[in-house]
Amino acid sequence: RAIYAADIAEKLHVSEAHLSRTFKADLQIGITECITYVRIYSAAITLLEGDTHIKDAAAKHGFADPKYFNKVFKKVTGKTPTEWLQERANEGNQI
Repeated sequence: RAIYAADIAEKLHVSEAHLSRTFKADLQIGITECITYVRIYSAAITLLEGDTHIKDAAAKHGFADPKYFNKVFKKVTGKTPTEWLQERANEGNQI
């Protein structure tokens, strides 16, 4: 299952608001944005590792809607999952 800021806050025994403020102040990036980046890059690795369909990689990393996954993937990487995979294939699967 995907990890969310609330999960991290609970594990650290702090409020989600406190975690978000502290994370942003220390790292200059929001925790939700950081988690999204991690989820997208984890999905990208899943796609590179084998015969996983894009919708299955999306679901595995917490994106129930493949269209939304494609939108977020493009926002993070600058390419759709299909374009990104084609580019990796041309470059020898480098992330």
